[in-house]
This record gives sequence, structure tokens and C-alpha cells, in this order.
Amino acid sequence: MNTPSTDLKSLQKELEEKQQLLEDLEASLPAHSIRPHQIQRIEELEEEIRQLKDRLKTMDSTLKKTTSGTSGP
Repeated sequence: MNTPSTDLKSLQKELEEKQQLLEDLEASLPAHSIRPHQIQRIEELEEEIRQLKDRLKTMDSTLKKTTSGTSGP
């Protein structure tokens, strides 16, 4: 069973992987004659990254609210 913190870590890992993929794709673009599918894939990745960041922000704030009343290290 996944805990909120493991879900958070999983999303962070997915975000890092997508950001790296985006960097790789952008670096591999030719200086001229960029094809529409290349731009489309980059735009899709940017949207996926934005959605992941939103989910992480929501999860993080929810996790902080649920743990704010507990004592811990």
C-alpha cells in the first residue's frame, strides 16, 4: 500500500524524468526545419510537467496539513 509520502516521491521522480526528457528533446531540435510533431511532443511534455507540478503542490500542502498536528523528528 502506498503512503502519501511514497506517492509524493513517485510523482517527484516522474516529474524529474519528464523534465529530463524535455531537456533532451529541446537539445536535439535542429536549428532549422523543425517538424510539427517535434513541437507537439514538447508542448505535450510541458503540459504534463505543469500538471505534475500542480498535483505535487496539492499533495504537498495536503500532507503538511495532515502532519502538522503530529510530533515527529
